[in-house]
Amino acid sequence: MDLENPADARAVRIQVQNVTKQYRHPKRRTISAVDAVNLTVNAGEMLAVVGPSGSGKTSLLRLIAGLEEPTQGQVLLDGTPVSTIQPDKRGMFMLFQDALLYPNLSVYDNLAMPLTLRQPLWRRLRPKGRRQRETIRAPVEAIARRFQISERLDALPAQLSRGERQRTALGRAMLSQPAVLLLDEPLSNLEPELRFHLRFEMASLREETGATVIHVTHDPFEAFTLGDRVAVLHRGRLQQIDLPERVYEEPANRFVAGFFGFPPMNFVEGWAKEMEGEIRFLALGKPEKSIQLKMPSNLAAAVGRTIVAGIRPEHVKVEALPSSSAQGSFESSIRRVEKFGEEVFRHLDVSGAGIVARDNSSRNLPKTGRVRVRLDESRILWFDSKSSERIG
Repeated sequence: MDLENPADARAVRIQVQNVTKQYRHPKRRTISAVDAVNLTVNAGEMLAVVGPSGSGKTSLLRLIAGLEEPTQGQVLLDGTPVSTIQPDKRGMFMLFQDALLYPNLSVYDNLAMPLTLRQPLWRRLRPKGRRQRETIRAPVEAIARRFQISERLDALPAQLSRGERQRTALGRAMLSQPAVLLLDEPLSNLEPELRFHLRFEMASLREETGATVIHVTHDPFEAFTLGDRVAVLHRGRLQQIDLPERVYEEPANRFVAGFFGFPPMNFVEGWAKEMEGEIRFLALGKPEKSIQLKMPSNLAAAVGRTIVAGIRPEHVKVEALPSSSAQGSFESSIRRVEKFGEEVFRHLDVSGAGIVARDNSSRNLPKTGRVRVRLDESRILWFDSKSSERIG
């Protein structure tokens, strides 16, 4: 790939090597927005970078774009430091949370801008000829139909709704055919229906342009549905980078486990104890007969330590009483029931530990009173209470 000719550029391999970005606080404290991050984005891959507000997502994106210099480390585009490449030669297109359009140009002219800039200078000076209709007007009108803004081509950005402006910006990104597409939460301010539609278009954008895409978002669902891989940031540090399903099923630590999933993962603190030749988990502050869970034999090193058991709501089953008392089951009282379509979220009190069960609304279960709760012990994850790292 030739970075000197971004119009012909295709996917670029991005390497972030031990990058740290520090800012000086007004009270003379140093804050690390990005802290020793290492990651590689393969050519043509869509990487979703996800984390809460203030985790360093946008700072990382600006460092990759070359808009800011790292305090330490470097960013490479196909092995070339991004700081040594002229901005107009990087083949990048960056889309922000609020669409940035040329305010004095119509929707048509905003969409046509990347196509116009590819034309030779002498042809740009004759914009209304037949050549323009063939090379510019046809793709602009096609993309306008695709993003449902055909009737707004003559409007100025100030006359558009927020959704129309973002659709115009996405259309311009597709027409730009960038080598690298950087997306900074472009869907966060849009209504749910439009977000659903544009998620599909953003996935199509990557497939059709062949670009390398980094999508920054605070929405776990958005990250999982769009990203080939997911990178999780928290307090400037990279927590985990992996396939979406592995991030969900095999989280590296308690933060990652709790950030993904709706409702969030249930956590119960306790300690590991050897009992009758088995390793048992006992909830803290409760009698030993209250919550007892069988732990895998490979966690023998955890005996005598305080640990945390984590289980997702979909792996918590609720049964009406009376029912058989089986391994990993307890009696519980229902605190509250929430219904969302076919899904029911039951907030339970299991020996003082509040947990949530995600269930199907078609089941005939009481809304109040006592029930039996059964945990799928094979799906329980174990975390060190001090380091928060997953063990086992």
